[in-house]
Amino acid sequence: MRKVWDSIRLAFARSFNLLLDGNKEWNQIANDNRDIKQTYLIPFVTISCILTVVGAIIGGAPIHVILLRPILWLIIFSLSIPTVLWISRFSLQKIYNVEIPNDLNEKIIGYSLTGVFFIRMVLALFPNFFIVRIFAIFSAYIL
Repeated sequence: MRKVWDSIRLAFARSFNLLLDGNKEWNQIANDNRDIKQTYLIPFVTISCILTVVGAIIGGAPIHVILLRPILWLIIFSLSIPTVLWISRFSLQKIYNVEIPNDLNEKIIGYSLTGVFFIRMVLALFPNFFIVRIFAIFSAYIL
């Protein structure tokens, strides 16, 4: 349980530092050898799905919505993250003729999704606050 809590703390600390001082944090990320999936992506996906359930309960949604909404988000995350990794790798190879290792590609894409994860968490608790989706553009800025 302690390892899970440490992963969650690290993920939030990294995200917060990326938002405040991206250049400094990217240098620390470059020197970090931890697995991006275990220390960053899985905690954020899990927290987003949990907040989705909480938001649906607070919003008074029917039971089928409470159960289906986190499953839908999990499916979206499960499909979008590998797709983004593939698009990144494909575009670097075909357009720029650059070959980067898979672990570096995962780091770049995983951490650049920080804004998207925070937006998903806000939308999980406040689904009608859709205007916040415009801040997803911030992920391109982080990258």
